[in-house]
Amino acid sequence: MPALVAANVYVFAFGMSWGPVVWVRLGEMFNNRIRATALADAGLSFAYGLYTVFATLALLFVLREVRETKGRQLEEM
Repeated sequence: MPALVAANVYVFAFGMSWGPVVWVRLGEMFNNRIRATALADAGLSFAYGLYTVFATLALLFVLREVRETKGRQLEEM
C-alpha cells in the first residue's frame, strides 16, 4: 500500500509542477512560421497515420509474442 500511495503522489506532484511545463515548452519551441510549414508539409494526417501504424504493430506484437498466463502458476511460466 505505501508503494501505491507513493506512486500516486509522484504522478500528482509531477502533473502539478514540471509536467505541464514540458508540454507547453514543446509547443512554443518553434516560431509560427516553422510550425506552419511543418503542419502544412506533413499535416495531421501523417501524424495520426504514423501513430496508427505503430499502434497496429504493437498490437500484432502483443498478440503474437505475449503468452497468456491466466490460470498458470508463476513457477510454470
